[in-house]
Amino acid sequence: MPLHLTTQNISGSNVPSASYSLTAQTLLGSVESASYADVAQTLLGSVESASYADTAVSASYALTGEGGSGTSGTSGTSGINGTSGTSGTSGTTGAPGYSQGAIYYLHDALSDLVGYEKLLTTPGSGDTDEDNATINSGTGEVLIDQYATEPGVPGFAAIPGGTISFLTYRYVSSEVGDSRLVIRVSATGSNGEYPLFVVSGSEVNDTTPTLETITIVVPETPLSGSDDRMIVRYYGKTTSVVDKTMYLLYEGTQYYSRIVTTFGVPSGTSGTSGTTGTSGTSGTSGGTGSSGTSGISGSSGTSGINGTSGTSGVNGTSGTSGINGTSGTSGISGTSGTTGTSGTSGLNGISTGSLGGIFFTPAAAVSSSVWRAPYDCTIKNLRGYRVGGTGATINAQNAGADIRSADLSIASADTWTDGGALQNTSVTAGNNIKIEVASVAGSPTQITIQVDYTKP
Repeated sequence: MPLHLTTQNISGSNVPSASYSLTAQTLLGSVESASYADVAQTLLGSVESASYADTAVSASYALTGEGGSGTSGTSGTSGINGTSGTSGTSGTTGAPGYSQGAIYYLHDALSDLVGYEKLLTTPGSGDTDEDNATINSGTGEVLIDQYATEPGVPGFAAIPGGTISFLTYRYVSSEVGDSRLVIRVSATGSNGEYPLFVVSGSEVNDTTPTLETITIVVPETPLSGSDDRMIVRYYGKTTSVVDKTMYLLYEGTQYYSRIVTTFGVPSGTSGTSGTTGTSGTSGTSGGTGSSGTSGISGSSGTSGINGTSGTSGVNGTSGTSGINGTSGTSGISGTSGTTGTSGTSGLNGISTGSLGGIFFTPAAAVSSSVWRAPYDCTIKNLRGYRVGGTGATINAQNAGADIRSADLSIASADTWTDGGALQNTSVTAGNNIKIEVASVAGSPTQITIQVDYTKP
């Protein structure tokens, strides 16, 4: 902050346009050779019928001079302002919120549909619940649990096209074999139940609760009636010969498995705000300056001569006012305190996600755009999964450029194939992500392509 020097204007002297000096001679002329009657005659006219006493009583007139006022004293200097306190540090920035469409939460309560638990659009208030199923290589897919939406939900004649993400907390009792979570989605209404789509997760080797996110792209899908309800079933499967257990967790405040859809308002919850820094201490106030001394008073003017009785004489003009004293200089303002340094912002967390799609019974090369990136992110992996047939090759494109230099071969059926080293992995907001089946062999019934990414 710069210094400010404040001064007070010095008032000009109150000087009349003409000096004043009025005596009895100005009004009456010389009275040295005039009798008192002559003086009275000059002021009143004839005084033959008035005695000197009457004249003195009838008029009380005096010319009074007025002396000039003294100069005013100088003002005292102002005190120096105290320094300002330092500012407090800023609070840390909250973690970013998750933004998507309407969310369906798994809930541990019986649905009105017999054999199902509920799938709610708001979180339940219960504690964490855990369901499980015993699986081995001979059991195939084993049902862990199944859920149904409330009557009239989602309330559409068709499921809107877009992405659906399954955020599921799961784990297994051992790492033996290739174990996976399979999710089958169907609809049911007055015309009965009918399938919509099925997704399979990545290999599960976690032996403690871990969140898995599976994102798929679905086209607009007509329903048989606008009052049809959604059915979601969770299965476990493994290649392990020995028995093992797959667990599904939901509800509570930590392991709330859910499904994020394109059915509703795209508004996620915001991250919590950082705490506010403490305020700096205030500076001390400067001392007050001493007052200036008062100016000297001017001398009084001489008194005028008392007139005789009759009409009053003309008032004399006022004496000149004394010159005002100069004002004292203002004190110098104190320097402002330095501003405190701002606190460092908290680091944003890294979000992970997956996207992709399923090609059913592809007979030749085929591709589809599955995502327009809403933000900058980085592609981390390409995975493929084949059901049936004898072979297939796949790839994916970021803004028209292949993310793998050579197409990925899916040599083994019913297992996920990792894409390994990638290229063109930097995704800018607005980029189009496309998945493609480059070739097929032996008539596969289903080819799933999944692209994993991180943000930022």
